[in-house]
Amino acid sequence: MSIDGTWNVSMKTPMGTMQGELILVTSGATLTGSLTGPSGPEPLVDGVVDGDDLTWTIKLSKPMSMTIHYKVKIDGDSLNGTAKLGVFKPTSIVGTRAVAEVPAGDQA
Repeated sequence: MSIDGTWNVSMKTPMGTMQGELILVTSGATLTGSLTGPSGPEPLVDGVVDGDDLTWTIKLSKPMSMTIHYKVKIDGDSLNGTAKLGVFKPTSIVGTRAVAEVPAGDQA
């Protein structure tokens, strides 16, 4: 199954649980995309794909300057991993693949 697509993710942070939308795009071993959370969309930097294992970095400027390093594993339509938020302890990130809604006129 392809890794590419939109994922609904949840991550515990020092400021509470953050919900977001993760967009993943792969090209060989390169991972790009974005993570949209409370501070808006942030591009994935230095993204790498190794089978079902993904790593990337996000560099936040607000609400505070922070580099976040992500390491996740894809298992079908689920995503589980860790995020290292600057000087804070690593935390968990979980997610599920977003399923596009079928327009009412296209249902069988």
